[in-house]
Amino acid sequence: MQKWSEKSSFDMLLFLGEFDAEFNDCDTAINDCLRIFSVSSLFAKKGALLTNFQTVFQMETLVHQKETEKWRMDLKERQDADHKAIMEQLAAADFTQRVTESKVLEGQNDIKGILVMMQKVRELYTWRLGLLNICD
Repeated sequence: MQKWSEKSSFDMLLFLGEFDAEFNDCDTAINDCLRIFSVSSLFAKKGALLTNFQTVFQMETLVHQKETEKWRMDLKERQDADHKAIMEQLAAADFTQRVTESKVLEGQNDIKGILVMMQKVRELYTWRLGLLNICD
């Protein structure tokens, strides 16, 4: 557990699963030791001390579990809010892209129409010039 005390909060967030697993392993090892000690104790005084220690340890474990659960819930809420914000930004970007694409296609069609009209004017002008040349 020493390595976890040296990690930053961000690292703890990244390696939450590993921390949980190691914490549970330590908890299990301590409980196994306490169970062995409780079974092998010969004196009632030691047994009472062990019972007190177990009670305190279990209470601390419960507090830690509640804090961990609260932390997980907060993290989940933040992740959901971040996901929602990202999706809204992506939706806005997608909408903007579609509008821009539509306007570009509209502009291209307008330019094609102008080019067609210019071609017709050129053809008409060329035809009239041909008539003028015939009349001369």
